[in-house]
Amino acid sequence: MKTKLFILLAAFCCSVTAMAQNDFDDERKSIYEDGFVEVDGIWYRHNMYDEDVDHYYASVIGPMSINTDEYYDANSAHIYYVGDIVIPSTIIVGSIEVPVEGIDHRAFCYSEEDLDYPEKIAAANRPKREKEMPPTYGFPITSITFPNTLLWIGGAAFEDCDQLKSINFGNNLQEIYSNAFSGCSSLTSITIPASVKKIDNNVFARCSNLTSISVDPRNTKYNSRNNCNAIIETSQKILIAGCKNTVIPEDIATIGYYAFSGCSGLTSINIPSNVLIINSYAFSGCSGLTSISIPDNVSFIGDYAFSYCSGLTSVNIPNKVRTICNYTFAGCQSLAYIEIPSGVKNIFSGSFEGCTGLTSIVIPNSVESIGYSAFHRCKNLASIVIGSKVSSYGSYAFSNYNNLREVTVLNPTPVSITKWVFPNRAKQVLFVPKGSLDAYKNADIWKEFNVVAEIGSTPEVVEGDMNGDGVLTIIDALIIIEKILSNQ
Repeated sequence: MKTKLFILLAAFCCSVTAMAQNDFDDERKSIYEDGFVEVDGIWYRHNMYDEDVDHYYASVIGPMSINTDEYYDANSAHIYYVGDIVIPSTIIVGSIEVPVEGIDHRAFCYSEEDLDYPEKIAAANRPKREKEMPPTYGFPITSITFPNTLLWIGGAAFEDCDQLKSINFGNNLQEIYSNAFSGCSSLTSITIPASVKKIDNNVFARCSNLTSISVDPRNTKYNSRNNCNAIIETSQKILIAGCKNTVIPEDIATIGYYAFSGCSGLTSINIPSNVLIINSYAFSGCSGLTSISIPDNVSFIGDYAFSYCSGLTSVNIPNKVRTICNYTFAGCQSLAYIEIPSGVKNIFSGSFEGCTGLTSIVIPNSVESIGYSAFHRCKNLASIVIGSKVSSYGSYAFSNYNNLREVTVLNPTPVSITKWVFPNRAKQVLFVPKGSLDAYKNADIWKEFNVVAEIGSTPEVVEGDMNGDGVLTIIDALIIIEKILSNQ
């Protein structure tokens, strides 16, 4: 009798448990199908599933409107995505506790592409990013504290949050994706936890007031040895991120992508002799940098590496460099002189575009190609010498307004060019090697220079002929007056 009673009781309990489990599963299904929830004004995506550990988790997303389910609701953002933010370790969805493990891409920033109506732009006076893409705006948060459950921070999650002053990463963070904190100009210090295993490029770019960078000494992937104020990838000796107080360790082999990008407070930096590679955007936008010595062992300098270093007056290109990459020195308007070494074979697009301080340039005989817009907008460039092996010219390579007066080409054979390589050729004198005068005078485009003469000769140029038509007219006088007035 007792055995039967026990069996009936056990069956009843199993039935109740099964019913409760079914109710729980139904609730879980309903909750996770819905996908989004707001907790204390912050929105979460909570139907994320991790197959490796067989559980659901939540991540923080951008502000949404309860009424329209649209992202980037202005009212929500300006009430809750401000000030000091503390992300909880778990959120309760229905009766289910869900761990918070991530911060979604652009959770605390947005661009004009995200805006559907004018009041959303109100976010207001956030500074615009100086890039050829829609400006981004960061929400006005001042501090962020992450829970120990947090594992990753998505790309551009806090980009341009220019009022963000402090970050507490928690103890288990593993991954920080590109641009996560770029443009956080109020940040002064960061400490990377021991748990971090991945830091993408450009994570702290344009953090112009950053003065202190440290890595927990227990971290096996990254370090900040000898208080260098930088993040170093240990095994490959790559400097990932630096600041204005960085001292580059002697054994570093590579300056990483965006390592000092936008570090306007950087005024000087010593690059050790062991460095072999300076990657793209490494020093881009370091407007306070006035001079830099690149060691002889460097063989590669990437795209935009020193672009828009507007205060840079002198820089050397090592002899081992074979290519001056795209826009490497573009916008270096204070650069008055640059020597291109004899080992360089290619000058890529925009390499020196906008270097308004240059007045002359000599391109060595080793160079074989000059890319699109290579010296475009170098408006004070008055004379150039082009080596004998150049066989390829990109359009607008020497589009220099009216100041470029003399072009010397050392190649005895005129190569095919488009009319856009020297747009102002009708006002310019072309010097060519002896014995090749007739070839240039009969070559398409080349023959359209105002004067074509042999090197060493003194061509007849009408003094004061500002428009290059060979005669003096009132138009030339007007051009002279305009130049005088523009210099006052």
